[in-house]
Amino acid sequence: MDKNTIKQKIAENISALPHKEDVKSLSLFGSQLHGTATEGSDIDILVEFQPNAHVGFFKMSDILQFLENNTGKKVDLVPKDGLSKYFRDEVISEAEMIYERR
Repeated sequence: MDKNTIKQKIAENISALPHKEDVKSLSLFGSQLHGTATEGSDIDILVEFQPNAHVGFFKMSDILQFLENNTGKKVDLVPKDGLSKYFRDEVISEAEMIYERR
């Protein structure tokens, strides 16, 4: 599955995103973005939450399940504030936006 298909599958159903009011943005990064993914590769999604959002395990789990159901692939959902300082800037600069709350 190429990056455009992934982005389209998520974007088509974004209105059903659980806890959408807490999500500021979703972006694609990693091997799927760069075209180096193999058949067994997961999809790396960067999620940024609203500043006042209270996000715990269950909200993250709901969002993850939504993304996996819509793509049919395993998803690695990574909160923006959880990125390692060693590759944070690179991931943020390369990531391609799928959804941004306006």
